[in-house]
Amino acid sequence: EIIFDSCVVNASVETQLPDKNGGGFISTVSNCTDITITITNCSHEGIVKAPTGFVGGFIGIGEYNKIFTLYFEETKHTGSIPTGMCEGGLIGNMGNNEEMNIVLKQVSCEVLSVQDSVLGQFIGGFIGQVRSNTNISFISQNSTATGNLSGSSTTDWFIGGMVGDLNDNKRFEFITEHFKHDITINANCNTEAYIGGIVGTVRNNNNIIIIDMASTSNSSFTASASY
Repeated sequence: EIIFDSCVVNASVETQLPDKNGGGFISTVSNCTDITITITNCSHEGIVKAPTGFVGGFIGIGEYNKIFTLYFEETKHTGSIPTGMCEGGLIGNMGNNEEMNIVLKQVSCEVLSVQDSVLGQFIGGFIGQVRSNTNISFISQNSTATGNLSGSSTTDWFIGGMVGDLNDNKRFEFITEHFKHDITINANCNTEAYIGGIVGTVRNNNNIIIIDMASTSNSSFTASASY
């Protein structure tokens, strides 16, 4: 088990190496048998940048774990994520995990600036993309996202106030309660843009339940495409 309690990180993280990931606390969590990460009363402020990797305010990517539990409480990210393939205020990408539990309580991504002009297809206020996982539980309570999510690309865009893309997952329970978002979302692409206040797209999933209770929004969405 990995525990971060009352940790304050005011620093920027950047890698220029190809296909490397970046996270304000952890870059990559991969190939673990049974891992729990608890982050409580923590904050990260700064820029996280990995031009061709997965980028998150706290964790870049969690992948190929057998049992993965991730718990955030009273934790905040403030800052910019200017580049990356999958970009999220908390986590860039969660993929190919056999059993996954994510709990967010009183979490906030504030004054968030997520921008990309090359590869950032999947952008979320909390998580860029959740893909190819089984037995997933995602619960968010009393959490907040504010700021700007924007990009320009020659490929499709998937942008959501909480999660950019839910793709190819099996047995997925997604529950949000009292999610507040005040986000300006802008996408300019040569193909198509998929934009949602909570989730950008839900596609190719099997046995998925999505429940939203009492969320509030002051967000605005703009998309333009040139073919």
